[in-house]
Amino acid sequence: MNRHTMTQNRCRSLALPLLVGCLVAMACTRGFAQEAGHALQPQKNRVQALVTKLFQKNDAAAAIELAKLGAPASAALETAIQKRKRPVVGLCAWAIWQHPHESAIAPLRRLLGGKDQVAAYWAARALGAIGAETAVDDLSALLPNQPKYFWEQNQGNRIFLRNKQANNLDAPLEAPPDMPNVRVTYAALLALGDIGGDKAKQVLVAAASRPLYLMRHAAVIGLGSMRASDQMPLLKSLRQNDPVAIVRDAASESIAQIQGQQAIVEAPLPPMPEAMVFIKTTNRPESNLGFRDSYWFDKTPWYHAGTNLYVLSPVW
Repeated sequence: MNRHTMTQNRCRSLALPLLVGCLVAMACTRGFAQEAGHALQPQKNRVQALVTKLFQKNDAAAAIELAKLGAPASAALETAIQKRKRPVVGLCAWAIWQHPHESAIAPLRRLLGGKDQVAAYWAARALGAIGAETAVDDLSALLPNQPKYFWEQNQGNRIFLRNKQANNLDAPLEAPPDMPNVRVTYAALLALGDIGGDKAKQVLVAAASRPLYLMRHAAVIGLGSMRASDQMPLLKSLRQNDPVAIVRDAASESIAQIQGQQAIVEAPLPPMPEAMVFIKTTNRPESNLGFRDSYWFDKTPWYHAGTNLYVLSPVW
C-alpha cells in the first residue's frame, strides 16, 4: 500500500466522526435556539399587548412599560414613533425621556422639526436625557437667528403664529415652514444643557441674551446643568439684573449648582397695586389679562373683541 492510499484511508476514517460531530452540534444549536425562542415568546407577546393597548387606548402606562423594557421593545417604540399618530408619538417620546436608551436617538431626532409640538418637545427632552451628542446640531438649529421667529399653535400639519396686527384679522397668520415652535426650542435648550459640550454652551450663551424670557430661562438652567463655571459672570449678571423673576431665580440656582451648594432663592416681591377692578368693555386688548405668559404679542384674534367682556385692571 503506497503512501497516497494510506492517506486517503486515514481521511476517510476521520471524516465519519467529524460528520457525526457536526450533525450533533447542529442539532444542539437548533435545540438551544428553539429553547431561546420559546423563552423569548412571552416577552414578545408582552410587547405586542402593550403596543395594542397604546394605540387603541392612548395609554400612557403602556408607553412607560415599553420604555422600561429597553432593547426588547426598542423596535416597537421606533415603529410607533414613525407612524406619527397623535397622541401616541408624544407619549412614546415622553416615556423615553423618563427611561432613556440610545436606540431611540434616530427616531427622536426626526421628530424635532415636526408639526406636533408635544411630540417634538418630549423628543428634545428625551435626547437630553439620553445625552445624545449626535443630536446637538439638530437641537442647536431650533434657536432661530431672529429673536421672535417662533410659531405658537397648529391645526393638523398647518402651523400658525400670533401677530401684532391680530386685532385686524379674522384668523391667525400661517407660519413659514422653517419656523420653530417656541416650546420645542425651550426644550432643546434644556437638552443642550443636559448633553453639554462647547457648541451646546455657545448656543446657550446666545440664548441668554434673547428678549423672550423663556429663552433666557432655559439658557440659565442649561448652563447650570452643564456646570459651565466659565459663565459665572453671565449668570451673576442675570441673577442681579434680569427683569423676570423666574430667570433671576434660575440663575441663582445654576450658580449654586456650579458651586456645589444649595440655592437659597429670595426673589423680591413685585410691587402691588392698591386695588384691582373689573371693567366692562367691548374691547379686550390683552387676552392674558396683563399677566406674563409665553405669548409675546399682546393681541389675539379670538379674544380681542366681543360683548359683555370684563378686563381685570390695576388701580395705582
